[in-house]
Amino acid sequence: GGNGLTENWRTTSDWLQWRFTVLQPGTYDVTVVTTHQHLEPWSGGHTLRVDCADRTLRRKTTREAILPGLRSAYFPQIATRFGRLVFDRAGTFTLRLQATRLNLAKKNKTLFSDGGIQFSEIRLVPSR
Repeated sequence: GGNGLTENWRTTSDWLQWRFTVLQPGTYDVTVVTTHQHLEPWSGGHTLRVDCADRTLRRKTTREAILPGLRSAYFPQIATRFGRLVFDRAGTFTLRLQATRLNLAKKNKTLFSDGGIQFSEIRLVPSR
């Protein structure tokens, strides 16, 4: 909706996919960031799957951390750590994010959302 988010994700048949370039081989920590409009409750507990580099990571979204930043004033950036991906070479890879189970609220519609996932970003950060 013009705010840089994937909003109201309410079906397991949809997915997001990116092609990206790894410049430095190594192990990367994967974090999925979801959000909500500051006047609305956060919709968590969705099971998501990340497929990349011949590996599958599956995790339920939880409120592990709220990331600092300007966006967080109105759209709190809620991080869920998914695990690690290992890239044994530099090159182009494809990452796919798909919901395998949705925890949709009984009361589907709120003022700003229909109760689905509000996806913000996925982060791959070199592991320490």
